[in-house]
Amino acid sequence: NVSGPLIQTEEADLNYRLTVGGKTGDTDKEIASPEKELFLGGGFEVFFGDNTSFRLNGYWYQDDTYRYWDDFLDISAGAPSEDNLMPAVLNQYSTSSFSPGRSQDAFWKNTDVFIDLTFLTKLASNLNLRAFYSYNQLTDRRRHVRGITVQEDNYTLNRQDIPLIIDDESQNVQIDLMHNLEMDSFKLDSTVGLDRTWGSRIQYLSVNSGIPAIDTRTGTFPDDDEYFSQSLPGAGMPNTIQNGSDPTQFSYYIQENLAVLNDSLILVGGIRGFEPGGFNISGGNYDTGTITQRDTKKFHTTKWGIVYKFQPWLMIYGTQAENVFTAPGGRTDKFEANDQLGEPFQDQKGTLDEIGIKMDHRFSESLSMHGSLVYFDQSLTNVRTFGDLGNGVDGIIQSEKDTATGFEIDYGMRYSTDNGDLDVIFTYFNGDSATATNPGLQAAGFAQDKISLLGKYSWREGALSGFMLGASAYDQSEVRNGFYLIDQPLIVNIFAGYQFGEHWNFQLNLDNVTNERYIVARAADGLIQVAEEFRARFGVSYLW
Repeated sequence: NVSGPLIQTEEADLNYRLTVGGKTGDTDKEIASPEKELFLGGGFEVFFGDNTSFRLNGYWYQDDTYRYWDDFLDISAGAPSEDNLMPAVLNQYSTSSFSPGRSQDAFWKNTDVFIDLTFLTKLASNLNLRAFYSYNQLTDRRRHVRGITVQEDNYTLNRQDIPLIIDDESQNVQIDLMHNLEMDSFKLDSTVGLDRTWGSRIQYLSVNSGIPAIDTRTGTFPDDDEYFSQSLPGAGMPNTIQNGSDPTQFSYYIQENLAVLNDSLILVGGIRGFEPGGFNISGGNYDTGTITQRDTKKFHTTKWGIVYKFQPWLMIYGTQAENVFTAPGGRTDKFEANDQLGEPFQDQKGTLDEIGIKMDHRFSESLSMHGSLVYFDQSLTNVRTFGDLGNGVDGIIQSEKDTATGFEIDYGMRYSTDNGDLDVIFTYFNGDSATATNPGLQAAGFAQDKISLLGKYSWREGALSGFMLGASAYDQSEVRNGFYLIDQPLIVNIFAGYQFGEHWNFQLNLDNVTNERYIVARAADGLIQVAEEFRARFGVSYLW
C-alpha cells in the first residue's frame, strides 16, 4: 500500500493511493484448495484551493477460493423440535480435513469491481454541496458440491450438486446540501438531499440431487467419476431455476440538528421518503419467465433524538428510529430445502428505541476513561432464516417479526506510567429476544450474553521501548438456529508488535490460541459452517 502527494501547485493538490494484494495456499480441506485471491485498488484526491475537492476510489478483486459450508452434524441424539431445542454437535467424521467432494468438481470464481466518486464544494460560508456516485459489478461463477442431510446411520451423507451463476450490477447517485445557521441563542445544522439507486441481478441455479451419497468414514468418492462425466443441468445443460430482478429506488430526505443552551441541549430529527420500483423475473427460463412488478408503494421513515450534556465529556441521549429494507427479490422454500417455491421475500421494517449515557474524559495526566451504557428495544419484520417448512423439513423461511431488548456496556481506559501506556477495553451485552410465532422462542442468531476484554501494554521508555504486548478474549451464550442451539467457546487471541525507528513496524497475531473448532451456523444437518481454527499471522510495515 503506497500513498502520498503526486502533484502540488498553487492551483491544486493531487494525492494518490495504490493498494495491491494477493493470497495463495493450501487448506486442510481438499475441496477448498488451493486458495487464490488477487486485489488491485487505488484512488485519487484533488483539492482545488480550500473550498473544493474531488475523490475517486476503486478496486478490482478476484476471489477464486472455494468458500462454502462443508461440515455436518451428529444426529445420534434424534431430531430436535420447537419444544425440545438440542445442541448442535459436529459429527465425529466431520473432521478438519473432511470434504464433501473433490476440488476437481467444485469451484468458486468471483470477480468484484467497485468505483465511487465524491465531489465537495463550499457554495457559501455556511452552505456546502456534496455529490456522490458509486458503481458495483459482481460476476459470480460457482459449483457447490455439498452435504444436505445425514442418514439414520449417522455417517452416510446425502449430497447436492449446485451449479450457480450470478451477475449483479448496481449504481447509486446522491446529492446533499448542508447548511449551518448560527445565532446568539442557537445553532441549526440542516441537510436536504436525494438519491437514486438502480441495478440488475440475474441468477441461474440448478439443484442436482442425483449425486451419490458418500460414506464419510472412508473419505473417498467411488462413484463421483461416473456422476460428473454426465451432462447435467447447469453443467452442460440449461439451469433449472432462472430468475432475476431490476430494482430501482428514489429517496429524498431532510435532517435538522438544533443546539441550544450553549450546545448543552441538542435536538435531532429527520424524515426520508422512498419510491421503490423495478421488476422481478422468475420461471424456468429468464427470457420467457413471469415478469412481476415490484411493490411500488411509497413509504417514509423517521428518526429523532435528544442529547443533553451535563459536562462537555458527559452526556445522556435518547433516540427513536425506523427503517425499511426493500426485498431484493427471491422466494422462500415450500417443499424442500432450496426449492425457492414459497412466498416472495417481503420488505423488512425495523424499529429502534435507545437511551444511553456516554463519557469520555481525561481525569489526570495518568488516567483517561471513556465508555457508555445503553438500553435498547428493537424489532424487525420478515427476517430471512431457516426453519420448519410445515412438513418437518427445514428450509428458508421468513419470520413475521423478531423483537429484542437489552443493554450494552463498553468501557475503555488508558493508564500511563513512566515507561508506557496500559490500554483496556471491556464490553458486555445482555438481552432478551422473541419471535412472533412463539414469544417464548429466542430469535434466530440472537445471543443473550456477550462479553469481551482486550488489554495491551505499549512501552515508550526503557529497554523495551517500541514493544507492544496484548491479548483479547471473547465469549457469548448459545444462539438458536432452527431448533438447534449453537454454542461458541471462549476464544483467546494474543498479539505483539515492535516499532523499530521511524520506519519499521512488526506485528505478530496468534488467533484462537486454544485451537477451538466450533460451529458458527447451520443451514441443514448436512450443511454446517465451522470457524477457522488457530492461525498465526506476521506482518511487516515500512513507512517512507
